[in-house]
Amino acid sequence: MIIIVLTINKKDLLAAFAMLVLLCPPFLTYEPSMASLMQGYKFIEYIEVIILLTVTIKYKKYFSWSIILVFLYTFFVMLSQFINGQNFITLIGLCAPWIGLCLLANYLIKENITRAIKISYRVLYIYCLINLITMLFFPDGMVNGRLEQATWFLGNKNVIIVYVLPCMFFCILNSLYKYNKVTLHSKVQLIICSLSIFISQSATSIVGIVAFLLVVFLEDRKIIRKVTKYILNYKIIMISIFTLFFMLVISRDTSIFSFFIVDVLNRTTSFTGRNVLWDQAIALFQKSPYWGVGDFIIYVVSGEEMVHAHDIYLDILARYGIFTLITFITFLFYCVKCASKGKNAWVANLTISIILIISLFEVYSFNLFFYTFIFMSYLPIIDELLPSKKI
Repeated sequence: MIIIVLTINKKDLLAAFAMLVLLCPPFLTYEPSMASLMQGYKFIEYIEVIILLTVTIKYKKYFSWSIILVFLYTFFVMLSQFINGQNFITLIGLCAPWIGLCLLANYLIKENITRAIKISYRVLYIYCLINLITMLFFPDGMVNGRLEQATWFLGNKNVIIVYVLPCMFFCILNSLYKYNKVTLHSKVQLIICSLSIFISQSATSIVGIVAFLLVVFLEDRKIIRKVTKYILNYKIIMISIFTLFFMLVISRDTSIFSFFIVDVLNRTTSFTGRNVLWDQAIALFQKSPYWGVGDFIIYVVSGEEMVHAHDIYLDILARYGIFTLITFITFLFYCVKCASKGKNAWVANLTISIILIISLFEVYSFNLFFYTFIFMSYLPIIDELLPSKKI
């Protein structure tokens, strides 16, 4: 069956509810009539974060290096915001979702790995199905978001991938656990998840999803296995991201990719005006390199106001400064390195590679990506307990 029905199990339902509370549907933030529901969401979210923090602090087994690095990243974000004049309530509202999701991921993994994978996969798949339905019934969007963009259940066209990509990761992991391979049924579900991306027509997201699907659908071939084994490892991933960042974002050398950008994607080598945003972000970083200039940044491109720099790394530098970016990269490096030790490393490394590459051109909410990265950091332990396909 393509439609998933949650098994009636109290622990499963409780875990699913905990995850749903921390994954408030983005369209609620743009719908004025849902303001009271949004407030209820935030209140329950705060309660859940307090409970998870209490459990984590009380029982040492729920601590891990990945959680410590998330706390350190959060500390630098909050310190930067405090230095730049933000009040305490604003700081809590900013950090609560990703802290909650990371603590929840860590808790579920330590309690029951199989349940953690199953619940994560099912909740995200249902979210992706709901979003697909809203896109089919409301082609012009459920509400108008920022800059009058069409916004559906999971947000506008540029942010839907934040949910789709983790859903695909957990779908594959669930299939490998159950059947020791990526089944045809799972591949059909991957296609269904990806439909929202193709309907939305976000070029960045489409490139990422197509690359992901190609590797997954061809991973049974011997040559693809060898490529994924030797290319998709943590050293090459991190070196490649740094190289692309300095080549495309800092030095603006697009000559190697000009054919793909102009003729295939039908975009300009200025990345649709992103170079203007990048210049502004660099200028803001230079004004306050250590702590950034704070969260309330307005960029201007061709008379239009933008709230981010269309590059996660520059955006963190401009908002929160160099110490926060170093901590962010350290967390990513730790998760990538841990994932590379697992037998199913190709799944994690593929997902991480796509996330880090598309983040060169967009700024995504990393709340759910953090949740996914926590799972990746436990991949070697998961592989000891779950059957896996050797690559």
